[in-house]
Amino acid sequence: MNPSPTAQIIKYVGLDVHAQTIAVAIAHEGGDVVSYGTIPAHSHSIDRLHKKLTEGGAQVRYVYEAGPTGFWLARHLRGKKITCEIVSPSLVPRKSGDRVKTDRRNALTLARLFRAGELSFVHVPDEADEAMRDLVRTRLRAVEDLRRCRQRIKGYLLRYGRRYDGRSAWTAEHLNYLSRQKFDHPGQQLAFEELLNAVADPAQRIQRLTQAIEAQVATWSRRPLPQPPQLVTSLHTERPGRGALKFYSVTHPWLANVATPPMRSRVVLLCGYVAGRHLATCGRSRLSAGS
Repeated sequence: MNPSPTAQIIKYVGLDVHAQTIAVAIAHEGGDVVSYGTIPAHSHSIDRLHKKLTEGGAQVRYVYEAGPTGFWLARHLRGKKITCEIVSPSLVPRKSGDRVKTDRRNALTLARLFRAGELSFVHVPDEADEAMRDLVRTRLRAVEDLRRCRQRIKGYLLRYGRRYDGRSAWTAEHLNYLSRQKFDHPGQQLAFEELLNAVADPAQRIQRLTQAIEAQVATWSRRPLPQPPQLVTSLHTERPGRGALKFYSVTHPWLANVATPPMRSRVVLLCGYVAGRHLATCGRSRLSAGS
């Protein structure tokens, strides 16, 4: 009779990833959870670690928490056909009253829970999806910068008792009104002109980013998707929430099945897609969108 083959050893590795270092802990199948130490946060360091851990034919599985370091580590390992999962920090089970957090303890906790199957993993977007998200978020920041620049101009004029009485701000008529404003002191005039000039930069960024987003959507793998006019608001608008609404209607076509615009706005807000924005139909709810 042939002897039964030896079962493959599985090592569950928890990583606490930072900008410069990665804390490593290993949970051996059926054994203890031990701290391996700290390695530099570089791909070649991860490769050396994996080569050492796989000596003897062991199978190694990695897990780490989502954070500011992004998805480069998961993509690097998955590109080599190595299992690597990412968990949301808010979904990691923690003992009540356990407030002590160190890199070593976090790595040990992840390794132990990974081995026990008690972690819920998050989706890792591909590079095209992440690039689209970066474009949309950068545009929203530009829109916010433009709003702040305009608010500074309004506050500057208010301090000198000047108020625009026209119907709408930032129309051609309003811009003509601003160009006619003159101040007695040269310093005041220079300060006002600099405030006006500051509006041009975010406005140009919005235009460039809008064109880039529309170009990316045209060649995106998620196209074609239904985009009804009532749901897909133009990205040329200067209201950040509407830009996000278009993006998520492109990536989540099921929103098109929601009957009325007010209800669609509620769904979008409840899903956390429009972060920190006031929608007239939703009250003043503030939800933070995932990173």
